[in-house]
Amino acid sequence: MKKLFQYRELLIRLAWKEIRVRYKEPILGLAWAFLVPVLMTLIFMFIFTKIVKIPFEGYPFFIFLAVGLFPWNFFNVSVSTSTMSILESGTLIKKVYFPREIIPISIVFANGVNFLFTLVAMIFFIIICGIKLSLWLFLLPVAFIAQILFTSGIALMISGLQVSYRDIKYIVEVALPFWFYMTPIFYPLWLVLNV
Repeated sequence: MKKLFQYRELLIRLAWKEIRVRYKEPILGLAWAFLVPVLMTLIFMFIFTKIVKIPFEGYPFFIFLAVGLFPWNFFNVSVSTSTMSILESGTLIKKVYFPREIIPISIVFANGVNFLFTLVAMIFFIIICGIKLSLWLFLLPVAFIAQILFTSGIALMISGLQVSYRDIKYIVEVALPFWFYMTPIFYPLWLVLNV
């Protein structure tokens, strides 16, 4: 952590470069950071209300999905893109010394900026749906930091393992969808507990 703090400027520059490169060429640019999770939520909402028809009670199903899918999208994109990050930065690593951990963490931070946009959108949707915001909302920064730290830990572990074991990339490609469907993101927890 001390070395990461010493190289914080490099971490910020790499994260900013990641954001710029990702959204430089698309016509809608940074709007995709907001549009992808919203469109994914609408797709899942259509599938699980019109085709599969999962029984759901309580909040509007769109909000239920958004609260689960937006954080998952951040985690999924961060882990999948950071898996190969150290290997793909081989030329940079050979030229200059810096803590190698900065590379996957910068990807997580760049995706964290995108995630902040989606959190703002999620709060906006919650207000539009007429759901009252409670005092628990003040714990959102704590949850955000916890998710950044957790995702950074997974990204560091996987990107480091990928250097030694080239099969990790394929394991991650299979594990992330499995993890997604095993987690009650698009279905209520009581469906699993009643089984």
